Formats: sequence, structure tokens, C-alpha cells
Amino acid sequence: MMKRKKFIKNVSFGVAGMSLLNACSGRGNVTDTGTASQIKEIVPAYRTGIKSSFSMANRGSASDKVILAIIGPGSWGTNLVQNTLVLNNNLEFKYVCDVDDTRGGAAIDAIEKKQGYKPVRVSDMRKVYDDKDVDGVIIATPQHWHGLASIWAMQAGKDVYVEKCVTLTIGEGQKMIEAAMKYERILQCGTQNRSAPYNYKARDYIKSGELGQVVAVEVMELDTGPVPFMKKEDTPAPETIDWDMWLGPAPKVPYSVSRNKSWHYYWDYSGGPELSLGAIHQMDLARFVLGDPHFPKSVYCAGGR
Repeated sequence: MMKRKKFIKNVSFGVAGMSLLNACSGRGNVTDTGTASQIKEIVPAYRTGIKSSFSMANRGSASDKVILAIIGPGSWGTNLVQNTLVLNNNLEFKYVCDVDDTRGGAAIDAIEKKQGYKPVRVSDMRKVYDDKDVDGVIIATPQHWHGLASIWAMQAGKDVYVEKCVTLTIGEGQKMIEAAMKYERILQCGTQNRSAPYNYKARDYIKSGELGQVVAVEVMELDTGPVPFMKKEDTPAPETIDWDMWLGPAPKVPYSVSRNKSWHYYWDYSGGPELSLGAIHQMDLARFVLGDPHFPKSVYCAGGR
């Protein structure tokens, strides 16, 4: 296993030939008067490289078998595997990858039942990326791994489906887009509202003007209210998990079952359970039906934990 100091040095936003960009503000400098009308609109640098199409070089035939791997076969990752298996008979899951030996059994069983043989179980995703036979990966890890795992995959010539929230930070999302354009790989994210026909009807209805002028939108997420969080004490990591690899690009901290199993409650790994699990869908849907408006001029946040 690569030493952590070297590991972090090698992987932190490590897209070869890509410089770090400013935050995704989409705005220029404010003039002396500071009025909104005088804020200069600019196109963020990562967007200038977006291509309308990719070259067809090294593309397989549509009749070729598609070789896949699942990175992070937890409960939702296993659900994605099971749904993928019924979509097309012309595919194969070659790998199931997780840093925790206790996870992935249900995904392996489902894959074996469908294709008649077990996939290879690995703990290090880089072994998957080194395999030239693999065409694409499904990434369903905790969110702090989404950006780096996706970029590594595209650098290795793999197409990517990555679950929401797509990234932990805005900067990671920019790097993922840059990587998709540079390596000409498909990058699809798990905000499935954009695949639902009824949402297109809502978007078209609003665009037609029949609803009238939209001046404000309130987005709601139905939740059960505050849930007490009982943090568990730090303990030695179980022998079944590579805790250093689980942390990956996140800060190094001692193992605790709370971080491992309830990672949605930690900013180092997630945008929060309410935002990351449900509200992100509602926000994305609101933006979609409004025609994906530009970045906001300001953002205000208030709330509890």
C-alpha cells in the first residue's frame, strides 16, 4: 500500500496537464459602484473546453460486450448493479471493488446469478483501472471519493457513471468535466430527474409562458425532522477494512464506526444527510425545469447542525 503522504501528494486534484481553477463563480470583478448590472459575465475556464462531440477513435462496436466494474458495492451500489443487469444481456461485471471485505457479497451473488460466474473481488480501485478490458465503472463510494475515483477512471480510458452528490466540492466537479473532455470519456451522474419524461413536460410548460413569469421558486424537501446523532468513540480499525484507503483524499483521522457507517453526518465525506440524500434532487429538478439558470449572484445559508 502506498504511504499516505505520497498517496495524498499524488492524487490531490491530480489531473495531468490541468491547472487549478478559480471557484465556480461565473462572475467577473465588481466595479467601484458594485451594482449587480455592472458585474461582468464571464464563461468559467472549465466550460470553454466542453466539446459537442468526441472522436470515434478507439471506439468499440455497439455489438461488443460491455465490461463493467462496481466501485463501492454498498446497499445503493448493489441496487445499481441489480438494475444494470436487467438492462442489457450484452454486458459483464468483471470486478466488484470495496475497501471493506464485509461489503459486496450481495452484489457478487446477483452478478453470479445473472452471468453464471463470479466477478473478481478487489479492494484497490486502481487494479480495476489498470485492466484494459474494462470499458466503464459505476462509482457508488462515499462522496469524498467521487471526484478522484472518476478522474482516475477517465484517465485510464473508462467511461463513468457516478452517483450523487457528484462531488464534495465545486472544484472537484470542474476537474471532472475537464477530465471528461481531455480524455473524451462519458461522464454521467446520478441525478435521475433529468431522465424522467414528466419533468421535460414541466420544463416545456414553463418555457411556453403559460404559467406566467416566474419570479420566485421555493424548493421543499420532506424530512422527518432532527434526528439525534450518537457519535461512537474512536477504536482501532477492523482487520476487514483498509481505513487509510477508505479515507483516501480526506484528512487522516482514527477509525470510528460513526465515520465509517454514518459518513453522511461528516463534512469531510458528505454534503450532509438531508442535502445529499434528498434535497439535491429537488434543487436539481428546480434548476432543470427553469432551464438551468446561471449561477446565483449571492447565496445565504442559515440552519442548525
